[in-house]
Amino acid sequence: NGCETSVCRATPEPESANGPWDAIAGVAMMSTSAATGSSNGYIFQQVPRENWNPRRSFQQKVNFVIMALRFNLDSCRKRSYELDRFVVEGAVELLDQDLPRTAGLLGPHVTAHVGRIRALLLRLLAEDPELGYCQGLHLVAAVFSKAIGSQADAYGRFHSFVQRVRGLWLPGFPLLQVGSNQFSCAVRERPWYRHLHDHCVEPSMFLPQALLTMFTLWLPLETIVECLPFPERLGLSAMVAMTVAVLDHAAERILKEKRFEGILGVLQALPDCPPSTEVLLSLVTHSLPAVLGAAGESPLMPAELQVRSPQQSEQQKEFRGTAKWEDPLLESAAEPAMII
Repeated sequence: NGCETSVCRATPEPESANGPWDAIAGVAMMSTSAATGSSNGYIFQQVPRENWNPRRSFQQKVNFVIMALRFNLDSCRKRSYELDRFVVEGAVELLDQDLPRTAGLLGPHVTAHVGRIRALLLRLLAEDPELGYCQGLHLVAAVFSKAIGSQADAYGRFHSFVQRVRGLWLPGFPLLQVGSNQFSCAVRERPWYRHLHDHCVEPSMFLPQALLTMFTLWLPLETIVECLPFPERLGLSAMVAMTVAVLDHAAERILKEKRFEGILGVLQALPDCPPSTEVLLSLVTHSLPAVLGAAGESPLMPAELQVRSPQQSEQQKEFRGTAKWEDPLLESAAEPAMII
């Protein structure tokens, strides 16, 4: 997959009366060595019993306790889930090919989330084998990983959202066609849509790029994170409304182009001129009634159009721009990616 690989070796653990506690001791010593910059090329360093002294340093004691809590020494609780062992190997290979490209698409700050993104996806694939892995799902998982501090909460919301619109990624993409029809019905009177139609630019040429990737190829990740409660609440209708809003923002540039190639160029350049979060939400609010009407859904009351609650806004302020999202050591404290 283009990533560097290295051979990781682990020395065999001799039998001991203390059993797994010696293994934890070795990991704790390894963590202390890693913190001081020393390394012997091994993942697990076997520490001779005569050299292991839990009173040697406060740091070793702390590492010992942390590792004991992580391993828990309880076979039924070593993993938060077990089903990922049975994920189809081909799906894992495709996922591992896409993950290294995530940072290139969304920015280097996503690198610290890659392990957690992988864990979210493996659990989803294990619990919903019918869905399988479809390219673009890793970008959706990246949005939820970025938006939510706890991995358990991130998976809960990610899973709920995907289940609501899972037809976007099922074989044949059945919900994508529904969204395309809803989109066309909602914007058929807009000048830019007629302009697209007159120049043979079909929704199938740009709509999958928006819906299947949760707009990560169109909008900054921070903007999507702030708007995330909206698609979580309204599902496909919210996603169609966000698509309309982005194209409303680009309407002037679309109408200036008089050739097929020029219009495609504008669509490909949408991430270069994205709307701000405030502008996007205003445009979404304006387009939502037509989108809901196209789906045969009841229009929302003005109070229901509030996309972000004060609590959600404070949560975003808490996580945005802090070391919690950028420090790989802190990120590693989250539940690790499961290895198949």
